[in-house]
Amino acid sequence: MANLNTSETIMKKGKKSTKQLDVELARGVEEFSKDLIEFSVPKALAKRLGSPLYVGVNGVTVGIDVDGEKYKIPKAHADRIMEIISNLN
Repeated sequence: MANLNTSETIMKKGKKSTKQLDVELARGVEEFSKDLIEFSVPKALAKRLGSPLYVGVNGVTVGIDVDGEKYKIPKAHADRIMEIISNLN
């Protein structure tokens, strides 16, 4: 069963320390690192997207150079970049 956060449950749990947040971030990075794929963004899109292009998914940010070269990035981030590119029209 999934945990459901509401305003009430968040207030009951209290604030997390910086150390606890760092541990959660490290777990997120580790999970994303398990599913890496090769991905490239065409150099022609550099002016429209900026280079490097920074994309965040669930608090984990990846920067990728927009230069046509292939880089290994998490699949979730590659999917998000494809959404961004498809909406450039």
